[in-house]
Amino acid sequence: MQNDVLLSPDVQDGDLIQIWKTQVLQHSNALSPIVAPQSAGAADFLNWFESLTLQKQEQIVRSSQGVSANVSPGELLKEQEMNFLRQFLFRYKMIPADESVFTRISDEDFIEIYDAEGIQIYRSWSFFKFCRYTIDQILTKSWGELYERPQFVEKKLYAMMPSLFQRGCGIVDYNIEDFVLSERYLDPPSQYLVKMKFACPLLDSKTKATVAFLSIAQARRLEN
Repeated sequence: MQNDVLLSPDVQDGDLIQIWKTQVLQHSNALSPIVAPQSAGAADFLNWFESLTLQKQEQIVRSSQGVSANVSPGELLKEQEMNFLRQFLFRYKMIPADESVFTRISDEDFIEIYDAEGIQIYRSWSFFKFCRYTIDQILTKSWGELYERPQFVEKKLYAMMPSLFQRGCGIVDYNIEDFVLSERYLDPPSQYLVKMKFACPLLDSKTKATVAFLSIAQARRLEN
């Protein structure tokens, strides 16, 4: 696995932006064998990336720390995936609203974390078994742009999001029937049968305010 350069005590804040830029591009490059060549322009992506707060930049890079040119998506053991997840939560002082959420994640699941602005700040390495887009595309375009999915799914997801940020909310089952997800920007597009399983609010470990949520799902690629 790649060394985590962000842990180096010798790196000064003024150097971190360039390091993070390099790391993000390396992560996208590591995925090049499994993604289509289309990608958001590097310049546009880096302009967007640089506009974020330093903490958000760091979150984005750390969320992809499982990326390795030597490890294909799906080859990490569940224990490794869970270790990356726990490290990320510890780093950013987040705790799940319900600790039992860890016991509900299975080997077949992929893991995502979204912040209050809807930015995907974490994804498990297994996520890329079902995603041919590059990291810059994932971060700079909404899911509505990247994928086609049934309107009833969109409505239900948008309707439930506010409740995940209400105080006292715990694990919430999506209760959405399995649906087909199709890539908009890739030719030919792949289609996936998706099962949205459940979501869990993530709290600031000090204030206990909800700052993000964990989303767990499964998917299976369909033959075109």
